[in-house]
Amino acid sequence: MHLICKNQTVLWIVLALSGCTLYNARNMQKPKAELATIEVKSTDGKGTLLLFGIRVENPNPFPLKVDSVQYEVEIAGRKLAEEKIAQPTEVAAKSTAIVQLPMRLKFADLFSSIGELLRNDFAAYRLKGSAQVGLFNLPFDESGQFKIENGMITHIKK
Repeated sequence: MHLICKNQTVLWIVLALSGCTLYNARNMQKPKAELATIEVKSTDGKGTLLLFGIRVENPNPFPLKVDSVQYEVEIAGRKLAEEKIAQPTEVAAKSTAIVQLPMRLKFADLFSSIGELLRNDFAAYRLKGSAQVGLFNLPFDESGQFKIENGMITHIKK
């Protein structure tokens, strides 16, 4: 009898927790993501490490845990690199956070796209991918333009 009561208690706890998860899944509003910053973190003889600061807005009344992010960068229509990071990040309920996405770009790849930048003083970019948030895969696709002035990268929103 004691074992049956214990199993029922465990069953109720599991059902209650899964009910909360299902409730959250049904009532989850899609987070918004947009490019906030592009920063040159470091440069060496082979390339440069860029940090894309993605502003993530969580409109939900509960925190969201981003388990991993897979993404790629195109400049002037050419895919330059792709990355996957599996560093869990949490965005608090009803708040905004900047998630840093590192991207290593080789100079050889950059030179193939530099023509547009030299002709126009700016270049088109596209950052696309998806974020794994629990059971959900949330895609994002951000594009715009950037220019380089005085060694600084300036993001120009379309």
